[in-house]
Amino acid sequence: FPQDASILLVFQVWNALVIVLAAVGTTRAIREDIRQDVETAALRGESTGLWNLLDLVCDVVVSMDGDLRITDKASRFAALVMMQNKNVEGMRLQDFMPVEEDRDLFERCAGCETPAHSDGTLPR
Repeated sequence: FPQDASILLVFQVWNALVIVLAAVGTTRAIREDIRQDVETAALRGESTGLWNLLDLVCDVVVSMDGDLRITDKASRFAALVMMQNKNVEGMRLQDFMPVEEDRDLFERCAGCETPAHSDGTLPR
């Protein structure tokens, strides 16, 4: 009988340890999820603030994806380029540039971290 009791005790200790480890892991996962939610909300607030600031000082503000395609209807931009009744969403910004050299320069600079040289000139 004593050996059965010791096996039962070891089993209960093992179960308790597994439960504690699961609780610690779950707590860490929940904290990380909450931290990410808070950071996302903060970035969203910053993004909205920056968007509003740009909207105040610029005639037109458009958002683009990684392929430099316009991601919204951009009705003010459409009006600026005289396409009031057309949807510009999904179009590339460089499609509105009439000079090929300008399109090439934009595509090169849009992917650069530092598009200007140290003297302030743009790369050619």
